[in-house]
Amino acid sequence: MKLTDSNFDEVFNNVLQKLKDCQYEDLAQVMLIASIILDIKRENLITKSLDELYRILKKQVDYIFENELVERKFILNENYIKKHHPSYDNLGFNISFSEYEEIKNYIEKKVKEEKEKIFTNSYNEIEDALKNNHLDLYTLLSHSNNREELYCNKPIFAFIDMKKLAKLLIRSSSYAQYTFGGIMEERYKNDFFTSKLDKEFENIYLLKELIKTEVEKKEGKLSGYILKRYLLEPFEKAIEYIEKYKKIYISKGL
Repeated sequence: MKLTDSNFDEVFNNVLQKLKDCQYEDLAQVMLIASIILDIKRENLITKSLDELYRILKKQVDYIFENELVERKFILNENYIKKHHPSYDNLGFNISFSEYEEIKNYIEKKVKEEKEKIFTNSYNEIEDALKNNHLDLYTLLSHSNNREELYCNKPIFAFIDMKKLAKLLIRSSSYAQYTFGGIMEERYKNDFFTSKLDKEFENIYLLKELIKTEVEKKEGKLSGYILKRYLLEPFEKAIEYIEKYKKIYISKGL
């Protein structure tokens, strides 16, 4: 409201050029800029076509994701994108108009794609923990108020090859197996977290069966007994919790 016509043109062209050159590195800031530009367009204060503005804004968004400039917490925290709608650095912005929906949906699509990449790569993190420091599994998979949690309520096992994971678990140390089994048993105890993990249920059933097959192969051996106690039994308990959850909530359509 403090700008003159000439000031307005100068500022707008400057911002547009920065967008074209992909000079912005903060996604929340780009949300703010997109909202302002598209609102200005809606008011017919600029001559650029809506399609051209979308193209420029999407290119800037792509740059941010392609260069991994989005914090991991933004990707994994379901409420993070809502937190920055509609404000950035204490500056409020309007999102309740149709022109902005195109960019909002595009950003959400990119976030979803990035999240799936992180989930798929989580196997490497689990592998590293099982081989090098099994206590890191708590940070990766468990629920706790005392540590950073990454995947406690994220269905990462829906994106992991269960045959590959089963082989890794079977070859892991008994300490790692014990830790992993205990965490998986606890993973589905709380219905609040379980409700966010339904996409991985099928793979958890498969992983349990793969472990069961290995236990049967090694019946009568110490290694088979350890697999049974440290992995199979905890997985059977985990599935009991899943079945209980499904019976109470899913069967009732809740």
